[in-house]
Amino acid sequence: MEPKQFSKLQEKCRKSLHRLQSESDKILNILALVRRFPDSMESRTALVLQLENESKAQMEYEKHRRRLCALLIGSEKPEKIKPQSERKPKRKADEKA
Repeated sequence: MEPKQFSKLQEKCRKSLHRLQSESDKILNILALVRRFPDSMESRTALVLQLENESKAQMEYEKHRRRLCALLIGSEKPEKIKPQSERKPKRKADEKA
């Protein structure tokens, strides 16, 4: 592993995490507007658009995080590293039979 490669991936991961945090903060602000003005179509539309932005930011962060982890553990396929929520539960020994 090259130190420059690690540093670049770490920086991309850090930037995408900050973007995700920023997009999540925006969601919270828009939710407060929707609560205050529940009949406002503008607020509801803004919420839908912001949810899409947050989703994209989350995917970007997870992509960079997986690449960084793959670099450290030596995996050549970072897409195979999945978050806990996407993994299949392990079967217990007594369930296999």
